[in-house]
Amino acid sequence: MDWIRSNNKEREKLELIKHVIRRGEVSAIPWSRAAHLLDIDVKGLSKLAIKNRVKSTLTSALERYHKACEKRDVANRAKHCSSFTQIHTRAAEATQQVKVRLPKALNRAEEFSSNSSRSEFVLQPLQSNGITTQINADGENDNEITIGLDFGTSSIKAVVRDLSGNTFLVPFGNNNSTNKFLLPTRLYETDNIYSLHKGEQAHRDLKLALMLSSDDSSQEKATAFISLVLRYIRSWLFENYKSLYQSDYIIWGINLGLPAKSYDDKNMVSLFHKVGLAAANLSADESSEITPELVQRYLSWAKNEQKSLEEGSEPSDTPIMSDMVHVVPEIAAQVAGYIRSESWDAHHNMMMLVDIGAGTVDASVFTVTKPEEHQFAFLSSSVCPFGVMNLHRKRVDWLKSLIGSRKNADKLLPYLDEIYAPTDRVDAIPASWKSYIKGLYVSGKRSPDDEFYEAYRTQLYDDTICHGRESNPDSPEWTELPFFLCGGGSNMELYEQFIDLVNAGKSCSSLRLKPLRMNMPKGFEAKGLRDHDYHRFSVAYGLSYARDEIGRCIPEAEIPPLDRSLNRRAEIVSVSKDMI
Repeated sequence: MDWIRSNNKEREKLELIKHVIRRGEVSAIPWSRAAHLLDIDVKGLSKLAIKNRVKSTLTSALERYHKACEKRDVANRAKHCSSFTQIHTRAAEATQQVKVRLPKALNRAEEFSSNSSRSEFVLQPLQSNGITTQINADGENDNEITIGLDFGTSSIKAVVRDLSGNTFLVPFGNNNSTNKFLLPTRLYETDNIYSLHKGEQAHRDLKLALMLSSDDSSQEKATAFISLVLRYIRSWLFENYKSLYQSDYIIWGINLGLPAKSYDDKNMVSLFHKVGLAAANLSADESSEITPELVQRYLSWAKNEQKSLEEGSEPSDTPIMSDMVHVVPEIAAQVAGYIRSESWDAHHNMMMLVDIGAGTVDASVFTVTKPEEHQFAFLSSSVCPFGVMNLHRKRVDWLKSLIGSRKNADKLLPYLDEIYAPTDRVDAIPASWKSYIKGLYVSGKRSPDDEFYEAYRTQLYDDTICHGRESNPDSPEWTELPFFLCGGGSNMELYEQFIDLVNAGKSCSSLRLKPLRMNMPKGFEAKGLRDHDYHRFSVAYGLSYARDEIGRCIPEAEIPPLDRSLNRRAEIVSVSKDMI
């Protein structure tokens, strides 16, 4: 028998694929039957044409399978072959009856309960508007103050650092939780005036819109938001540390973070620099009200300033000069603080860092060199939409598709619609989809968490680790690769389980991950921040270093291919400054 026949088409299709994989070739099978299972239109085709069409389809599938197996563990070939997994899932579900039983009444998840202790974020009131850039315009001592801005999908975090090393985490709220350091990425508008406070219209998804469309509207909203944040930061700093800076003339620097993969895109880097430059100087404009017209004026100026600099002109004499605004890979900044700490082990200069954000997962394998000058060489990097809020939305979509028009659906669907949209949520989501609607019973259907994890696993293992290993396959560091899991979603089991599965030792791969923790740096003033929550602010902390102190970042595209015969690993991690 060629393969196990079945009355179920999807199941037999699975058996056909398994049969071809076992044989390792496509030959001597009932071609017409195979064409039917593979949904090939045979109308008007000769037997030879049908045979060739089937052979071509199955040969392509077999080639994809073997290519995937080169990157994946041999013991898990079938499991981790993406095309095979999709067929297996559809076949398995086709043989089971999906059962759904809805609760008689809505019982919300604690995280979305209307009676929850979590409340709407309230911005801490300050006395001044933050427009002035100096406490004392006649200050005698020059003091460079750098603001590190971690501009995230759900929230923005800010750290301020001066030349003396004084470093402050900026609180935006007045509660006692970690969330007071997280300002939701949300811009309000009332009568053509932008604000961080309540307003008639709320603009969300500011960073995603900027990165995906980069049109005039998205640039305007992002610029207005960042300029208001900068005003708030200056106001907070001057109110709380006036005595520290009253004799100084402050030279301001702004560092904006960008995902490592996006750092390869020169247009994206230029766009973020333009927005940062416009926002920095807009924040110092004498006008107390920030309007769309004013924002566009500064964006136009920033564009012309960038063009002048490209033509060799000197930076304009503005409150925040263009050469003091920088765009930095977030992961490079994140590790900047770590490699200066006592935890840094110079014997392990290759590592992997995964940052779980609200919208995306940013993953990189890179090398670091120290002593005098830190250097970051990205062996591989990836950014995918597998962040916490996208997991949340996938769960809600999945639940809505299950509930459909079933009895009691009218009690549940409005609740799911209510909790679906906001990406600027700073509170945690439930650990599992099962907690969204208490009393809901589902069987015979793959969970959204399993599907989401498979995509996340593929990003980390296939797109990042395997790709990075191609650049340096023989390094012994792969057997104990330092691994950082950071960001607001990193404590969720769905994201954490990747480490345990890799280290389980059930495969032929020698890869093992060595989980490391980012401890709060000494001297970091962050009142109320717990040590185990520091990793959420490690990007902003690293961005607060002056640009030349963070290290030199070598994009993946600029790393030369590895010459295995000469073992050029040292050259890869010690690229000349001229390459920057």
